[in-house]
Amino acid sequence: MLTVISPAKRLDWAARDMTTTAPDFQKDAISLARTARNLTLGKLKGLMSLSDDLARLNRDRFNAFEEAPAPDSTRPAALAFAGDTYMGLEAATLDAEEMAWAQDHLRILSGLYGVMKPLDLMQAYARIRTKDEFRPYAFDRTNVFTLEQALDRMRNLIGFAGEWTDLMSWLPEGWEADPSRRRSATASTFAASLELAKEGKIDIRQLDTFAPIHIRKKADRDG
Repeated sequence: MLTVISPAKRLDWAARDMTTTAPDFQKDAISLARTARNLTLGKLKGLMSLSDDLARLNRDRFNAFEEAPAPDSTRPAALAFAGDTYMGLEAATLDAEEMAWAQDHLRILSGLYGVMKPLDLMQAYARIRTKDEFRPYAFDRTNVFTLEQALDRMRNLIGFAGEWTDLMSWLPEGWEADPSRRRSATASTFAASLELAKEGKIDIRQLDTFAPIHIRKKADRDG
């Protein structure tokens, strides 16, 4: 099973001490940046169907892209993004084994890199260029459903899940209506389901690409 998530506008550029990987389409990203930085603002706007503000943002991003970036200007993708989905995923809390599992089963879409694995190095957006310019993003924890909360909830309820049930039905009550809260709860519930599957507590299935994810309690084996 392969899960694909979108990138986020917000970034968390805190330093990370971990083994990283290179994006599969790094050479293509370099080629794209070379081509795009030679386009006029109007041409870039038309090709990408962007507003004036977004066209300028992407022009600056292409111009700032470095083919051999300094270490301070790159971070692993799953830890660099700081949107609602990533707050729920809490990639920084994963141990080595869990991160290796995510590396094989999680992909992050990117307009520049195409698709990235969690540990693939990405460059900062143009507005964050140096360590001194970075200001940590202050999370609004009231809208974050943490991985620990999701695990506690699922462990308490999994005994009643003998049949296949949609993962979305496991979201906590009151978290479905608000989009940011729903994204956080969905990400953490999904991460919790992966942890429980690894522990041998549940089965997970997805019948087709982008189809709903279903889970059930792992059947007891006699003998």
